[in-house]
Amino acid sequence: MECRESIERGKLLNDSIVNQLVVTKLSSIPRESNYILDGYPRKSTQLLHLYSDGVCAPNIAAFIHLPDEIVITKALGRRICEDCGFGYNVNSVSIGTEYDMPAMLPSVDGVCDRVRSFSHFGVQCKGWQHSGSALHTHTVPGSTCVSQ
Repeated sequence: MECRESIERGKLLNDSIVNQLVVTKLSSIPRESNYILDGYPRKSTQLLHLYSDGVCAPNIAAFIHLPDEIVITKALGRRICEDCGFGYNVNSVSIGTEYDMPAMLPSVDGVCDRVRSFSHFGVQCKGWQHSGSALHTHTVPGSTCVSQ
């Protein structure tokens, strides 16, 4: 019930619910399989939970940086279809030859608070390593890497 109420109010689910959903799903995937988590973890507490659980600790992680103006432009272009509830994006970003990002179909989330949460999460991950795995940081040209 808590999930439905939060979603209907446009709120994010609390970490304990999100963590449990992710762990439950990942526990059903054979260990030798590969997968990509896009958008999770979003907070250092989620990252720590993912590793402390032991069931689904990843072998490798990547954090990709984009300039804030691109993140904001794409975030402001997010829309939701009133008929089917599917998320989509009306904004394209094309800056010289460095960036060519056509409108796409992203998940739905907040705008400014999402940019801040990613920046804050990146700072918390600075220098973070876990035995048997490493955080690989990739900086997109024109962005500021939080680990520098």
